[in-house]
Amino acid sequence: MKKWMIFGILIIVVGLFSGCFKSEPVVVDEGPAVSDVIENEMTEETSEEVTEDISDDATKEEDVILEDEMEEDLETATGIYVGQIDSNSIEVELTDTSAENTFKAFRFSETVKANFGDYNLTEGDRILISFTLDENNASIIHDIEKVE
Repeated sequence: MKKWMIFGILIIVVGLFSGCFKSEPVVVDEGPAVSDVIENEMTEETSEEVTEDISDDATKEEDVILEDEMEEDLETATGIYVGQIDSNSIEVELTDTSAENTFKAFRFSETVKANFGDYNLTEGDRILISFTLDENNASIIHDIEKVE
């Protein structure tokens, strides 16, 4: 009798546990329909063409505005090239200030950063720099020339 009672309890326990498990149906991942792929490609091509046209016009207008603003705010200074601080800036000992020679850090504009290796600067070179001040009062170099 004990055996049957243990067997009955075992069946009840197994039945309870099997009812607690949730089985989910297996879903086969199907790719998108051919019509969906074609429609998406056509939409992407059209939106890229429109975006390119709009961004080209906007970029040209922004470049003209930035160049005009830059020419108005462009300052120049002469000094001695001390060295490159990091990949974005250099240090210059300014020689054209009314105070004693001062050291100042200048950040590169994107064009100067891309072409910095072409300037072939070595420590002690006399340079003329054209720069602007940004909204944080940081000096941004737009052109560097060696002075003999």
